[in-house]
Amino acid sequence: MDVGDASEAYESLRQVGEGTFGVVHVARRVCSGELVALKKVRLRRLEDGKEGLPNAAFREMKALQELRSDHVVGLLDTFPQGTSLVLVLEYMPTDLSKVLDSLRGAPLSEAEVKGYARQMLAGLAACHAVGIMHRDIKPSNLLVSADGVVKIGDFGLARARQPEAEARCRAELAAAAEEEAAAAAAAAASDGQGMDTGGGGGGFFGAGGM
Repeated sequence: MDVGDASEAYESLRQVGEGTFGVVHVARRVCSGELVALKKVRLRRLEDGKEGLPNAAFREMKALQELRSDHVVGLLDTFPQGTSLVLVLEYMPTDLSKVLDSLRGAPLSEAEVKGYARQMLAGLAACHAVGIMHRDIKPSNLLVSADGVVKIGDFGLARARQPEAEARCRAELAAAAEEEAAAAAAAAASDGQGMDTGGGGGGFFGAGGM
C-alpha cells in the first residue's frame, strides 16, 4: 500500500484484511521496527458535496481517541493519504475466533476461559468508564497478542452513552420498583403473606445500578 506522505514513516509488509470501507495492512514503523496495523479508510462524498469518513469509521476513531486501556486496541496515529484516511493501530496477530478455530473443536482450559473473560471485562470496564458502549462483542473482535493479551477491537458500532437517556432510564426503573413494592405491600396486607417474594423485585432494581 502506498501511504503517500507517510511512506518514510511506515514500511508496508502485507495486506491482512479488506472490508466495506477499505483495507488493512501490516506495516513496520521505520524508526523503531515496531509492527503496526494500517487501516486505510476511503472517504465518501457527503450530502453537502464534501468528503468525509463513513459513520462506522468515524465512530471507531472517536472511541479509540477517548480510550486508554491495556485491553483495548490502541490508536497510535492518523494521517491523510489521497482520498483516504489511514488509522495506525496496534498490531495484534490473531483474534479469539482464530484461536478457537485452531483448537479443531477441543475446548479451552478453565484457566484460559477465565483469563480471556477477565481481560475482556477489563476492556469493557474501560469503555463504560468513559461512556462508550461497544455493542459488537464477539470472538473476532477480541484481538489476541503473541503473548496472550486480549484487546477489544472494531468500534464501528460503538455509541457514546447519553446522560439524559441514562437518567430517564434510572427514573423509570426506580418508579417501577416503587410500584412493585407498593403492590406487594398491598397484597401482603390483604392476605397476610410475607414480603420475601414480592419485595425481591424492588431489591433487584435497586441493586442493578444500570
